[in-house]
Amino acid sequence: MKYLVPFCFLLISIGALQAQPSGLFDELDFYKDAEGYTASPAELSERVAALSREINLNPNLAAPYIDRGRAKAMLGDARGALEDLNRAVDLNPESAERYVARAEARLRIGDYTGAVVDLTAAIDRDPEMEGLLMRRAYAKKQLADHRGAAADFEAERSARPEDEGAFLTGMEHFFAGRYAEAIASFDEAVLLNADRPAYYYYRGRAAARSNNHAAAAADFKRVTDAYPRHISALVQRGLSEIYSGDVDNGCLNLSRAGDLGYARAFELIREVCN
Repeated sequence: MKYLVPFCFLLISIGALQAQPSGLFDELDFYKDAEGYTASPAELSERVAALSREINLNPNLAAPYIDRGRAKAMLGDARGALEDLNRAVDLNPESAERYVARAEARLRIGDYTGAVVDLTAAIDRDPEMEGLLMRRAYAKKQLADHRGAAADFEAERSARPEDEGAFLTGMEHFFAGRYAEAIASFDEAVLLNADRPAYYYYRGRAAARSNNHAAAAADFKRVTDAYPRHISALVQRGLSEIYSGDVDNGCLNLSRAGDLGYARAFELIREVCN
């Protein structure tokens, strides 16, 4: 749960920015955690090249295929990612972790049917592995299997510690658009465990959707303090700071996201900072 998908932004003028704070981002994937390192496209390309050299030296090791497949998926190379992850699974069809890696790539590229198949295979091989039901619930939700998604989600929630259960309840509210209820659940999660940046990240997103951008900026700051390279949190922090009147810091954080490789941040800076 440590990989982030690219984000799409609405093109908005400074006047619209001041008046319309909602709808800036496509939703994060349901299972994604905020505790991730987000590499730039250049870094990912370098990683692919290094892993290719490693694979050429020893084509029967699975780990380089898994790592290269993940990097390719993050770069948008769906076909290349699946080729690598298929190879990893073929090398050991009984490894749950390999099905999970392939499922994550399928989720990233929108192959939800394939993701359900892979996650089911992983659950069959290691039913104690954390997070599999939550991932599968998301995939089922995208396929409009709402009953199956709810069953998986509830099973995942009941198996988690109390703070994680509150967080998952908040996620359920968040993706249903019940932002006040989501914030209440995230508040509970933070009270039970104040050391999880994911809790602040999604509480910030719910606050932003509720037009409370000062609170959102504070929560996104907690995330970027812990993970300075978290591009999504930097961008959303920057925009929430701009909405709440702190334009200088907001533009600085957009610039930081751009320096990490997210070129769209510089477009936003030209729109709202100059």
